[in-house]
Amino acid sequence: MPLLHGALHVFAHEATHLAVTRRIRAVGCLKRYVCCGMLPELSGSCDPYLCLDVGSTRRLRTRFIVGTHNPQWNEQHEVYVADEAEQLTLEVKDADVVGSDFLGQAVIPVAEIIHGQLFDKWLDLTDTSGQPLFCRDKSGDKEPSRVHISIQYKPVGSEDLSELRPNEVPRVYFPQRPGNKVTLYHDAACTPGPVPGITLAGGGLYSESSCWDDMYVAIQQAERFVWITGWSVWTDTLLQRTPASPANSLTLGDLLVEKARQGVMVLLLVWDDTTNNMPGLGPGVMGTSDEKTNTFFKDTPVTCVLCPRQGGFEDSYLQKVQRGNMFTHHQKTVVVDTALTPGHAPPPMANQVTPTRRMLAFVGGLDLTNGRYDYPSHPLFDSCTPGGPHSMDMYQGCVEGLDTSKPCPREPWHDIHAKVEGPVAVDVAINFIERWVKQAGTLNWPKLLGVKGLHHTKVDVLVPEGLQQYLSATDIARGHGKVLMAQANLMDMRVASIKDHDAGLEMPDLAPEDSWSVQLFRTIDSTSANGFPTDANSIYEAGLGIGKGKSIDASIHRAYINLIRRAKRFLYLENQYFLGSAHLWDSDTNTPCANQVPAEIALKICSKIKAGEPFAVYIVIPMFPEGIPTSGSCQAILFYQYKTRLMMYKRIAAAIEEAGLKGKVSPLDYLQFFCLGKREALGTTSTAAASAVHGTDDVNLATAQGRACAARRFMIYVHSKLMIVDDEYVVVGSANINQRSLDGTRDSEIAIGHPLPQGQVAGFRKALWLEHLGRLMPEVEDPSDMKCMRTLARLGAENWAAYAGPDCVALPHGHLLEFPDLHGKILGVKSMVLPPILTT
Repeated sequence: MPLLHGALHVFAHEATHLAVTRRIRAVGCLKRYVCCGMLPELSGSCDPYLCLDVGSTRRLRTRFIVGTHNPQWNEQHEVYVADEAEQLTLEVKDADVVGSDFLGQAVIPVAEIIHGQLFDKWLDLTDTSGQPLFCRDKSGDKEPSRVHISIQYKPVGSEDLSELRPNEVPRVYFPQRPGNKVTLYHDAACTPGPVPGITLAGGGLYSESSCWDDMYVAIQQAERFVWITGWSVWTDTLLQRTPASPANSLTLGDLLVEKARQGVMVLLLVWDDTTNNMPGLGPGVMGTSDEKTNTFFKDTPVTCVLCPRQGGFEDSYLQKVQRGNMFTHHQKTVVVDTALTPGHAPPPMANQVTPTRRMLAFVGGLDLTNGRYDYPSHPLFDSCTPGGPHSMDMYQGCVEGLDTSKPCPREPWHDIHAKVEGPVAVDVAINFIERWVKQAGTLNWPKLLGVKGLHHTKVDVLVPEGLQQYLSATDIARGHGKVLMAQANLMDMRVASIKDHDAGLEMPDLAPEDSWSVQLFRTIDSTSANGFPTDANSIYEAGLGIGKGKSIDASIHRAYINLIRRAKRFLYLENQYFLGSAHLWDSDTNTPCANQVPAEIALKICSKIKAGEPFAVYIVIPMFPEGIPTSGSCQAILFYQYKTRLMMYKRIAAAIEEAGLKGKVSPLDYLQFFCLGKREALGTTSTAAASAVHGTDDVNLATAQGRACAARRFMIYVHSKLMIVDDEYVVVGSANINQRSLDGTRDSEIAIGHPLPQGQVAGFRKALWLEHLGRLMPEVEDPSDMKCMRTLARLGAENWAAYAGPDCVALPHGHLLEFPDLHGKILGVKSMVLPPILTT
C-alpha cells in the first residue's frame, strides 16, 4: 500500500448544489426538538463543512458555512501525513446540534498525487454506494453536487527551511525567540550546584538548580503579579522542604494570599473537574482538590477561577458533553514579575517609563499539588517518617484499598520542568492572558488591567509595545462586561506582540552557552483561548488548524513531527504515556488515537536503517499508568501502548530484513522502552519501626498494600513530558504522547522547545542518566552508538532481575528498568466499558 510521508498542501475552494434530502431535514428537525431547540441559527438550514480522510483516518475539517447549498470555504491547510492509503476521501457534511449529516463524498486515488503533481479539480459528489448526487435548481433542473479541491503532496525532505532560524518549527502560533535564559529541572527538588563528571563543551561543569525552591523564591519576590494555570493546585503544597529551607516557609496557599495582601495581583486558572458535581462521585474522579482550592481563596484578595474544558458554539451537543466531562486543562505554568538583571538598562518604553521589572515563567510537567515533591534518590519509606519531607504528603495512587494508618511505600514521582527568562516568558504570559479573557468571566477579566506595573501610563514591566498598549488602554480599563470585551482587540495585540520580535526583551550579557532560542508550543482551541483570528487566511498564516469551525493550535504535535523528521543521530523521550498512530496498527485501527509521533519515530528509524546510518531511540515511560493496575482504564491504556510498540517494532524488523541485516542486529538495537523503579534493601530505612521496614508484623500479605510493603519496591512514576534531539534540542512541557494531549480539541497543553548545541542539552541529558543509572560511564557518551543502546539494555535487564527477584536488595544500577512487556508481563486488555476517546 502506498506510503504518504510528508505534507499535503490543501486548498478547499467551494462546493455547489449540495443536496439535502427530506430524510436529512426530518432527522435534523427531530434532533433539534429533542435537544430543546438549541442553536436555532442552524434550524432547518444547510450548514456545510468539508472533511478529508487519508485512508480511513480523518486529517482535516473546515469551518462550516451557515445557511447555504453553495458554500465557499476558501481555506488553505498544511496536513502532515504518515499514512498508508490507496485513496483520499472528501466528505461534505451538514453541521447539526447532535452529530452531522452526510451530504456527499468524492474519492481521489493516491496515485494521482504521490509524485508531487498538483491535483486541482472539480469532483462530482456521490452517496456512500457511489451513486451521483443532484440538487434541483429553481427551474426544476437537476444539477450535480460538486466540490472543488486543490491538493499537492510534498514528501519529507522537500521542505524549504531557508527562512527559518536553526531548528525553528515553521507555521506555528509563536515564533522562535532568541536571547532567553533557560533553567532545566529534573524532579521537584535536587541539590543545586555543579555536577561532578558532567563537563560542558565550552569547559566548566554542568550546574543544577532546585525547581520548587526557585519557584518559591520567584513568587515571594514578585511585586506586580503572579499568574498560575494548573490541572491541580493544592493549597497545602509546601514548596520548600530541604533541611536548608527557612523554618518559616509558607504553604503555597498561604504564600499566594500573603502576596495578594501586599498588593500583588494573584490570578489562578484551575481546571474544574465537573465530576465533583455528579452524584456518588464524591470529591471528583481525578482528586484534584479544585473545590477545596476555590473555597480556600474565597474572602481573600486572590482570584481563583475554576474553568472546565468547554466545547464551543461550533461543537455538537454530544461533543460539548464529551469535552466538559472527559477532557481537562492540563497546562502547568507560573508567570511572575521579577527585577531586571543587573546591568540590563533597556530604553524607556512607549509610555516614557523606564522599566524596572521583567517577566519570568515556569513551564513543564509538575503540578503544584500533593505527591509531586521528590528528588533524584526517590525514597520509598524513610522520607515519610515524622519530620521527613513527605510526612505531611505521603502520596500513593496505585495501591487498592490504601490504609494510611499502616505502612506502605510511597509512590515516587519523576518529572521535568523549566524556568524561562526573556522574550519567551512574555509568550507564556500571553497564553495566560488569552485563556483568562476567554474563561475567567466578564467580572474577572478587568483584573488583568488592574495589575500594578501593567496599568495605564505606569507600565514598568518590560513587555512588547503592542502588549503594553493593550494592557494600558484607558478606554478598555474603564469598560465593563460585553462593552469591555468588544473593545479589546486581541488580534492587534497578537500581531504586535507575537509575530514581531522585540530585541529589547532579550536577556543581556548572556554567554553563548547560556543564550537559548526558545519557541512556545500549545495544544488549545478557540473555545478556551481568546484572540485567535477568525478569517481563513489569517488562521493559516498564524499556523492554526480549523476543526468544524473552531480555530485549533496543535503546535505541540507539529513540533514533535518536525523535530523527529530533522533528527540526525538519536532521540531520548520521557513521557507519562506513549500511544498513537492507530491507523498503522495491525488491528483496532479505528481507535481514535491517530497522532503521528510513534509513526514518525518508526519511519525515521527505518529510513536510517535503509541509509546505513546509526540512529537510536530511548523511551522512558511508567511501568503502568497511575491508578489500580487491574482497573479498566489502566488495562486499556496498557493495551493501546502495546499496540503502538508492536506497530513500531514490526516496521523496524521489516526494514532490518530488507536491508539484509537480519541476524546481525535486532529492532531492540534501534528502539528501547524503559521504565523506572526503586527497591530498598532490608535494614536501610533508618527511622521507621522494624515491622514497617521489613513488612512482617504489621502488614497483611493478602492485600496489595501488604505485598508492596513486604517486597520493599515500587515503580517510580514517570510524569515527564520530555524529548531530547541529538543532544542539541529539548522539548519540555505538559503534553503526553497520546491523542488527548496532541489533538488540539481535547486536553489543553503547553510546551517549550529550545536548541542549544553548546553543551547544555547534553549536560541535562547526562544529569538525567546519572539519576537513572546511578553513575556515568564512557559507553553512554554517544547515545547514537549501538554500544550505548546495548549497555543501557543490559543494565536495565540486570536491574529488572533485582527488582522482580525474591530478595529485598537494592538495584545494582540506579533506577532504570527494561520495560517488562518485552517478556509478556504487562500487555493490558482492551476495555469493553470505557470509550477509547477517554483512554487515548
